[in-house]
This record gives sequence, structure tokens and C-alpha cells, in this order.
Amino acid sequence: MTFREIDEALLSLIDQETGEVLDVSAFESLQMEREKKAENMALWVLDLKDEVASIDNELKRLKERKEFTERKMDSLKRYLQIITHGEKIKTPLVSVSYRANSSVELLDKESVIKFAQENDLDDDLLRYQEPEISKTAVKKMLVEGKDVPGAIIVENLSTIIK
Repeated sequence: MTFREIDEALLSLIDQETGEVLDVSAFESLQMEREKKAENMALWVLDLKDEVASIDNELKRLKERKEFTERKMDSLKRYLQIITHGEKIKTPLVSVSYRANSSVELLDKESVIKFAQENDLDDDLLRYQEPEISKTAVKKMLVEGKDVPGAIIVENLSTIIK
């Protein structure tokens, strides 16, 4: 039986005018069935919680393995460049070549920012991030009774299963 069916059966065992239980043993049986169903659902939630933790651990392990493999790959590429002196190599199984590229290294970020601002190049050289709202601080203000336009406290019901 579903929870709805159990609840309907429980209601059918109660006299609507007096509130008296018509069949006590059937009522208790349905109550126990309802509790058992709820218990099984809660146990299922706990199992899923364990599964999520296990997946998180596996993701962490795989991330660490990926980062190690990437570092190893970069190291091997640097070593290959050293031993080949940057010369191309072509075999039936692999081809190795090199391409020159350039990148910017910022030695003094403050100097670059100052230069951009003094020369009206803010839009070209600088990126500004959107402000981030501290929900903790907003909640504190709302709890203190202060008005924060565009923000309200919403009460939620949190299910805790241990």
C-alpha cells in the first residue's frame, strides 16, 4: 500500500462524527505498516547518503590521479624536448613537433593596474567581477528587523536522517 492508501484506510476506520476508532486492531496494524514503510524509506535515504559519500571519495581519488597523470605527462614532454633539442621526430607510430608560442607573465600586477587606470585603459586591460552578496550578513540584518529590499527569509523544513 502507498502512504496515501494507508492514510485513507486509517481515516475509514475512524467514525467521522465521534472520532472513535471503529476497528482498533486494524487501525494499529495500518499504523505499524505506515511506520515500517517510513522506516524503509529513511533507511534507503541513508544508503543513498553513503553512496553519495562513496562517489565523492572516488571523485576525489580520480581527481588526484588525473592531476598526477597530467604532471607526469608535462614532465615527460619537457624531458622529450630536452633530449630531442626541440627537433621534430617522425616514426611510423608517433610524430613529435614543436611550436613556438608566447604568453604574458605579470611581474607586478599593481603596476599594470595603475598603468591601465592612468591611461584610461580600464575597459581594455582590466576585468571587474560582479559583487557577491553575503547571504549570512543579509540574514543577520533581516533577523535584526532591518529592511533589505529584494531579500526575505524563507523557512524550510529539513529532513534529518541518522
